[in-house]
Amino acid sequence: MAELIDIETARATRNAPDADCVSTDADGHPIFLFAVGYRHNGRRYSLDIWARSRQDAAEHVAAMRKSLWLEGKVLSVIEVD
Repeated sequence: MAELIDIETARATRNAPDADCVSTDADGHPIFLFAVGYRHNGRRYSLDIWARSRQDAAEHVAAMRKSLWLEGKVLSVIEVD
């Protein structure tokens, strides 16, 4: 006999991001990993940003268009649990 499933639960699980793509900000709100794409010298590149929603991510991109600058070369990354 086939197992019954709740379709809404199945959809929510299927469409949910992986655990390493969700975090919590300093205010305790969930934040999600978004990819931002751009072109340079005929190639496509992307970088990751954390935002509360797609709208928030779009607002980050708008702010970047106005005020983005280069901080410097990253020499090391330390993973914090």
